[in-house]
Amino acid sequence: MQGKGFIKFVAILLGIVCLYSLSFNLVAYNVEKKAKAFANGDVVKEKAYLDSVATEPVYPVFGLNYQQVKAQEIKLGLDLKGGMNVTMEISLGELIKSLGGNTSDANFNQALANAQKANAAGGKDFIGTFVNEYEKLAPNGKLADFFANQDNSSLLKSTASNSEVRSYLTKEGNSAIDRSFTILRSRIDGFGVVSPNMQKQEGSNRIFIEMPGVQDKERVRKLLQGSAELQFWQVYQNQEVVGILENINKVLA
Repeated sequence: MQGKGFIKFVAILLGIVCLYSLSFNLVAYNVEKKAKAFANGDVVKEKAYLDSVATEPVYPVFGLNYQQVKAQEIKLGLDLKGGMNVTMEISLGELIKSLGGNTSDANFNQALANAQKANAAGGKDFIGTFVNEYEKLAPNGKLADFFANQDNSSLLKSTASNSEVRSYLTKEGNSAIDRSFTILRSRIDGFGVVSPNMQKQEGSNRIFIEMPGVQDKERVRKLLQGSAELQFWQVYQNQEVVGILENINKVLA
C-alpha cells in the first residue's frame, strides 16, 4: 500500500509540473490570440501589439510579463505550432567561377556546367565533380593556372596539382558555407524567430532551416534570399563646410 501511495504522489507531482510548464504556453497563446484579434490579419500590427505588451504583466500569479512567459514556454515544433522550413543552397558554381577569375576558358566553363547538372540531379560532391569533369575535357590541363594568383600564393602554388587545387577549393567552399550559415543565423535572430533549427547538410552545399511559428513567410523568404549591399558615402569635415555655411548665413541675414 505504501508503494502505491508513493506512485500516486509521484504521478500527482509530475502532473503538477506538467501543468505548470504548459501554463506558460496557455498564457502566451491568450496574449497572441488578443494580438491577432487586434491586428485583424495585419502581421505588422500584430507584431507591434506584442512588442507593446512585452514588458506588461500577463501572468499575475507569478508576476511575469509576456517576454518572460515566452522564454519559459515549451518550444513547439512545426508539427504543433506551424511555420516554415526552407533549404538554402550555396552557389559553389559562382564561387568557383569567381576564384577562377571569371575565365572564358571553354573546358573550364563546360566542366562547371556539367558539375551543375550533376548537382541538380542529386550529386553531392560539387567540387569533386567539377575537377573530374575538367580532367575529362582537358587531360593535360592544370587547374592551378586558373586559381593560383598572388593573392592566395600562401595557400595555393602555381605548380599545384589538380588534387591540391581540389583540396583548396573544398576548403574555400566549406568556408563559404560557414559564412553563409553565420549570416543566415544572424538574419533569423534579427527577425525574432523563436528556437529556429538550422543544420548544415553534411556532404552538400545546403543549409536546412526550420522556423516554428513564422507567419509572414514571404517576408522571411526575402530576408533570407537578400544580398548584402555595401554603400560608400562622401563625408566632409566641419572645417570644410563652415565657410560655406557662414556665407549662406550672410546672404540670408
